[in-house]
Formats: sequence, C-alpha cells, structure tokens
Amino acid sequence: MLVIRFAVSFPFLSTKTRGSKLQKTETDTDTLGRLLIFQSGATNFGSVYYGICTLVCWVPFLVLLSIPSVRSEILSLPFIFFAAGLLGLLTIFMRRLRSIGCYERGVIVRTGWKSRVVLHSEVAGIEFLAVPQYYKSIYQGTISHFEIIPCTEAPVRVRIWGSKRDGERIGQIVQLILQANPDAQLLNIN
Repeated sequence: MLVIRFAVSFPFLSTKTRGSKLQKTETDTDTLGRLLIFQSGATNFGSVYYGICTLVCWVPFLVLLSIPSVRSEILSLPFIFFAAGLLGLLTIFMRRLRSIGCYERGVIVRTGWKSRVVLHSEVAGIEFLAVPQYYKSIYQGTISHFEIIPCTEAPVRVRIWGSKRDGERIGQIVQLILQANPDAQLLNIN
C-alpha cells in the first residue's frame, strides 16, 4: 500500500517542521475523520476545586481591603490573598492547555502549546493507568497517566487529574485505539 503525504505551507497555519518530518496540526482534523471522544485537562472536578480555592482566597482579600486599619498598616497582606487566588485561576488555564482528542483515524494530543497527531496505524504501544487518590478516606480525585508510543517517533505523555469518570473516558480512548489497531499493545506500568 502506497501512502503519499504532502503539506502546503501557509503563513497563517501553525505547521511546524521537525527535522525532515512534518508534524501534523489542527488542520489535519478533517483527514482524521469525526471526533469520537474528547478529554480536556481542565476537568469539571478540577475546575470546581480550583474555582472554590480562588473564591476562598479572594473573599479575605476583599474583606481585608475594606478595613481601613489593615489597608494603612499591612498593605501587602490583602494582595497576598489576591495572588493566591490568581494561582488557582492560572492552574485552571494551564490544565486547559492539555487535551486528548480521539478521532476515527488518529489521536491529537495537546500538551502546552504543542500538539501531536498520531495515527492509529502508527501506534506500537499504549500505557494507561488511572489511580484514585484518598486522604484520610476522603476521595480527592483520580490521576490518569496516558502515554502513546508510536513506531518511529518519541512517545506522547499526558497526566490529567480529575474525577473517576474522566479516567474512564481516557480508558475508552485507549480501547478505541486498540480496536482500530490490533497490532498495538497495552503495556504495563512498573
């Protein structure tokens, strides 16, 4: 089977070159088929958690800023609470940059400002692990480790902290990849 790949370079498209190979970007979603499952790093569980942390920090900021004696004596104290609240919002934004999109013919994994497209036929192995975290018998969330190992390129790793349902959704992505490529192996994490 002969496969011919070509790329057209436009200045407004985010096509990146790496050596002599061309990395596929968002413009390839039409060639990958329709979207089957999508999982973002900014899960509902994590976004609500960090949103509440932001509110818990900003309420004392507003209260301390409204007290005249605190404003005149310890001016930096309210702004420490404000900065702590901004860290919560920054965490939500940074987690939103990580996502996994499973299409009919491939997977797009976005980490930071980079994205990688791995076709189902190029996958040699997959590592997946979802571990729930408890603190004193209180459920704190599930950490999902997902790694795609292509035949010729460097592996793609994503870790997402979310709910049990988010871990199950990533498990469904793994099952779809394994069904599309029977030669791919599910590897154990040691």
